[in-house]
Amino acid sequence: RVLFRSSLSDTAADSWAAFQRLKQNPGMAVGIHLGYAEFDRITNGIQPAELMLIGGESGTGKSALVMNMAVNAWLGKNQVPVDPEAPQAEFLPGKSVVYFTIEMPFEALKRRVHACIPKIPLYGLRDGTLGLDETKRYRAALRFMERYKPQFHIVDIPRGATMRHIEVKFLELCQKHPDNPPELVVIDYISLMSSEVEEGQDWLRIGRMAESFHEFCRVNGVAAISPVQLNRPPKEGGQQTRPDQERMARSIMLTQNANIVLAIDKRKDEHLLKDMRVHIIKMRDGEQSIIML
Repeated sequence: RVLFRSSLSDTAADSWAAFQRLKQNPGMAVGIHLGYAEFDRITNGIQPAELMLIGGESGTGKSALVMNMAVNAWLGKNQVPVDPEAPQAEFLPGKSVVYFTIEMPFEALKRRVHACIPKIPLYGLRDGTLGLDETKRYRAALRFMERYKPQFHIVDIPRGATMRHIEVKFLELCQKHPDNPPELVVIDYISLMSSEVEEGQDWLRIGRMAESFHEFCRVNGVAAISPVQLNRPPKEGGQQTRPDQERMARSIMLTQNANIVLAIDKRKDEHLLKDMRVHIIKMRDGEQSIIML
């Protein structure tokens, strides 16, 4: 179907007026910042109707990165208090998020988000062994969550769910929160979903899912992120090649339907390193580069 149709001559005057408004208020061009300075500089934030995929081999932290991006988008520039008795400063703008979890159960993901927000140990929260200071910070974070207007929705959906299930829940949340609808959708992750129509071949099923996901973003004007699996890299001259679009597991149609594609590099002794090297391998409206997160 045609989402919009017009000619350059019909839209010239409107385009000039829109540029003048933007020139007077550059903040209109700012998308959803995800809390990583270099990425936010290159993109000016992920924009409404854009789909971003984050690829990585098993164990590279793609789901953790996606979760941190979602939390950062939700928080904006707000500082989470560390003292539950301290007066709450005036809230700054943040983004409402809906996080569809397929791979991880609701309670497990909620616990990770709860540990991320006040920066407390995950296992201490899980096992009830937080220290006094950590317990205080957790209580302060919970009080912040109670009062903070932007919502962080977690929706546990089964494997095999379709984009229709996603859209129904998304629209339900929009109706329930008309003044604060979700602006960022996360699906962890798209390869565990099903197509509305039986495609027969797995690569085509995944490709159709990506098409449906991108159409959902465009129709609803919402930004979206999903992690995806990368194949192991081939070796050239004894050296592993850098991540690229050809390494997207199961279907190249994933990248064809995304606006932005990031790929997490897997370096020697990766588990011992404190940073993360990420390749921007597709950027429709920006530069391709390597960033350290």
